[in-house]
Amino acid sequence: MYIHIGNSNIVNFKDVIGFFDYKILDENIEKNIINKKEFEESKIKSIVITEKNKEIKNYLSNISTITLQKRKV
Repeated sequence: MYIHIGNSNIVNFKDVIGFFDYKILDENIEKNIINKKEFEESKIKSIVITEKNKEIKNYLSNISTITLQKRKV
């Protein structure tokens, strides 16, 4: 099953490691995941982390974690 995670990104749900609300991330983790300037300029509500073929990718999403979790069903 595929899930639309916002910003024209669609991922296979089985590849999703987790949906994370950016507001609750520790500042050190936040700096490692995304570019701070990019983060501040956009209206990011969540970060989606996926793994496919042993490659981990991070997606910034303008969709809340609650909405993303509802989409998985």
